[in-house]
Amino acid sequence: NNDGSITSTVQVNSTSGFSIVKATSPSSGTWTVGHGLGATPDFIIQKYLASNSRWTVFHNTLTSGQYLGLNESNAVASSGTPFNFTFNSTVIGGNSNYDATSTDVIYYVFREVEGFSKFGSFTGNGSTDGTFVYTGFRPQFVIAKCSSHSSAWHIVDADIDINPVGYLNANTTDTYQDYNHYDLLSNGFKIRDNGTESNRSGGVFVYLAFAKAPFKYANVR
Repeated sequence: NNDGSITSTVQVNSTSGFSIVKATSPSSGTWTVGHGLGATPDFIIQKYLASNSRWTVFHNTLTSGQYLGLNESNAVASSGTPFNFTFNSTVIGGNSNYDATSTDVIYYVFREVEGFSKFGSFTGNGSTDGTFVYTGFRPQFVIAKCSSHSSAWHIVDADIDINPVGYLNANTTDTYQDYNHYDLLSNGFKIRDNGTESNRSGGVFVYLAFAKAPFKYANVR
């Protein structure tokens, strides 16, 4: 793919709104690489293949310059940004002043697909009668993190448990936490935990959610 300032190798699934991009970062400066999705990405994971590099994340609810670390519990950061925040329907931007230079880098790039995936945020209320988040489909898989405070990334999978579902952590080696956490509903999910990492009162949580199959193909709607 030659859409960006440097050449990338891209694998794309347009139906599910997902692409995998590989490129080699230049020795200095910023750059752009083509992602092949044909729409502005909503969620990006960047990983340099150099040892000990971080898994950095851009989410569509963050502002320019902000990012999160998928392998970290830190709140949203803006210093030493891994991206140059050139995001559009053809390219995404990187910054060589972050983690590694002249090194292979992988991007996992997602765009929202109606009835299949949703990327957004919600505000916690600190109650077991927590926020309801509308997705427009029954979530099979959800990842959420409090971006405004230090907090683990919670992974929820409908096949692991019955409602309310517990969680795994993306950023730790902790075992499955088997207690009431999320109700996975026909058109979204509802928080059932009052803990600060799941439902901090006033905390801003980013999430990504995926359906098992697109809602429009369901036999009963």
